Amino acid sequence: MSSQSDEGVRESVQEEGGRPVEQSEGGGGHEGVLQAVELNFDYVMLNLTKHILYLIYNASLFFSSMMIPMVVNDVAFSVHAVLMTALTLFQIAIYDHGNQKFSKIANRNCVCAWLSAAAWVFVALPTHS
Repeated sequence: MSSQSDEGVRESVQEEGGRPVEQSEGGGGHEGVLQAVELNFDYVMLNLTKHILYLIYNASLFFSSMMIPMVVNDVAFSVHAVLMTALTLFQIAIYDHGNQKFSKIANRNCVCAWLSAAAWVFVALPTHS
């Protein structure tokens, strides 16, 4: 025999697709509010930097006249990865994330990656004499 109290009781509710979905009755928390609390923001920021640099690499090889084999699905994957990671960052910005924020170390690493990428692009620019 189990007694059911109002706090912390979970029941299984059938959704249209037939999957059971847990709903919380009573108790605290943010019911019905979308949150990004458990997501590591530093990982998403560094991941976006990685995918953007990978897109630049793939697109530059794909559109260059060099004979390096690069197919269109490599570029399409890179574009898709950048868009989906940017969407994740957008969701971090608009949804409740408590007191969680980006770390200074991750910010510094991204700035260093972008500055070094910009320096290499400047070095790689062809000089026309």
